[in-house]
Amino acid sequence: REYYIEITKYLSGRVTKHVRQAIVYHSNQVAAQVSMTELGKWACEGPYQPTKLVLSQFDETAPTWDPQYNVVESIPDGEAAVEIAGNARVCSAVRSGDAHSSTVTFAFCDEFGTCNAQLTWVECNVSRPDGRATHQRQCQDLLALVGRFTPNVIAVAACNGSRTAMLFRALREFVQNYVVPGLFHTIPVVWVPYSPGVIFRHSDAANRELPNADPTLRSAIACARYLRDPLMELCRYFEPNSRAILGLPLGIQRGADMNVVYKFLEREMSLWVSATGFSAKSVFAQSHSEQVLQFCAGLGRRKAKALLTVNSISSQNITSRTVLRQATTHIGGGAVTMNFISTLRVFPTVDIMNDNNANVDPMSADEKCAMPLDRTLIPEAMYPAAEQLAGIIARSADFSHDFPAIAWTILDSMTAEERFASHLVNIDDTHLVECCTLFELNPNQISFILDELIALGAERLRRNFRKMTTRRLVQELTGVTYYSKSDLVDRSNALMIRGSSNMIANPSKLSADLTLQEGDVLECAIAGVRLKPRPAIRLRTNRDLEAVLGTEERDFDDAVRRPQMLEYIEVLQEIQDERDRLKEANGGNLPDNMRPIRPDYKPPSFLQVGAPVYGEILSLIHI
Repeated sequence: REYYIEITKYLSGRVTKHVRQAIVYHSNQVAAQVSMTELGKWACEGPYQPTKLVLSQFDETAPTWDPQYNVVESIPDGEAAVEIAGNARVCSAVRSGDAHSSTVTFAFCDEFGTCNAQLTWVECNVSRPDGRATHQRQCQDLLALVGRFTPNVIAVAACNGSRTAMLFRALREFVQNYVVPGLFHTIPVVWVPYSPGVIFRHSDAANRELPNADPTLRSAIACARYLRDPLMELCRYFEPNSRAILGLPLGIQRGADMNVVYKFLEREMSLWVSATGFSAKSVFAQSHSEQVLQFCAGLGRRKAKALLTVNSISSQNITSRTVLRQATTHIGGGAVTMNFISTLRVFPTVDIMNDNNANVDPMSADEKCAMPLDRTLIPEAMYPAAEQLAGIIARSADFSHDFPAIAWTILDSMTAEERFASHLVNIDDTHLVECCTLFELNPNQISFILDELIALGAERLRRNFRKMTTRRLVQELTGVTYYSKSDLVDRSNALMIRGSSNMIANPSKLSADLTLQEGDVLECAIAGVRLKPRPAIRLRTNRDLEAVLGTEERDFDDAVRRPQMLEYIEVLQEIQDERDRLKEANGGNLPDNMRPIRPDYKPPSFLQVGAPVYGEILSLIHI
């Protein structure tokens, strides 16, 4: 009996240990999956490109876009086959300082992420003559740099609450009042997340690349690079020593094993890089090429570092995948080279179809036919099948082994929509079956080839960045994450709801990260009444968050108390106007013997400071 008791204790201890290990492993996996989902949201944003708005109800002047306009974001204004990331020049602006004294740092980055110039604005009071003169001089200096470096977009980092919102409006006025009359064209002003700038400014990569740069300048450069190509910038933050990527707001649960989460994030990033690809010219022109190449299929950090030591590889002499393969075969063998070069898109710098171009080296017909496929993610082993399908899409060749090079000229002249329509008309099930049989491919591989031929160099999995979502903008400015009732069903798809609201977050007071849910009841207290920019009632909440209650009828619909509230606001405005008049008459200061203004008036009891207010959260918007 004692023997069986000891055996039972031993087995129960072993079972408990295994159960505990299984629970810990499962919780770490759940935490990693949530972080991978959030990382995918950061990575799915493609390089900035203006879009053609087709919905009449969409507000072109709105600083953010809402989820229902996803269809708009997918319609590019211009040819989709051009190398968008290689043409983006960004001017980023980051505000630093407190509410009373601040500066704005501008960074002008070219298409390779190199900072060509910087400028610092000092906050000045434009209501005074000397402040207006300083502001005009700073605008002229900024205009000179804009004319010299011709940025495609001006990006404002979402940080420091309402003061940055004022900077956003000021830069829009700068474009309207200085850029349009002076340079005869307009430049879009958009928001950019500040989180990449925060984690880059103190990272090992920033210490190596910009050892003597100001932290604010580092943040401005990181924000510009993120807007230019988010996925490439995120690769920079994967370093074994610092693991800066964990600084992003990825929803990592407290107590999760960071080693497990980091490994899962590395795997997620490798899937994104393999699925979207990079321009070979852009990758090898970056200062952090090693961090990008480590996620290419078949490579890793060690092989990526060895690849950069090859003297024959540079952003100038990579003209085709053939050149890249010949220069890198010795790194890891033919299999490794075959895998990783399929992740790199090679865009020729000259027209390969122009035989009269004196600068083009003589090429064989096979080399000319392969060059357009180098723009895609199609492996070289599938080039014969891709050539046959391309000929059918171009309607210039039958399904045979003879592929005319003129088909690539026809495909290049077609838009993505035209290529898609042509493939629906000209390619039937018979062609697909014959192609699978002839080249020993499965239907999924044929479908992948067709998708790449239709895109012909353009990325298909990342949306063209245009504007931040309302949810992310509010989260970046205030630290508040909002979930509606429908979002609570699936937190991974949580979206910020934007619309009319009785409770509006005040971004002037930054607080710790908060999570608010639709339907939550807030305990508030009256903190005062503000008059500008429009009248509102200031509230203090039990969530360490300031809020304002609008005075419009839709926000304050109490028929009994609303007239008293409007009368109180009129009295406050009268008092403020009288104080301004006395200041102007007394040289900017109030007289020492000033008498009280309207001393007999008493505010309503429900508007006195400290009066309790209880309200239900309907939605959260940024103003």
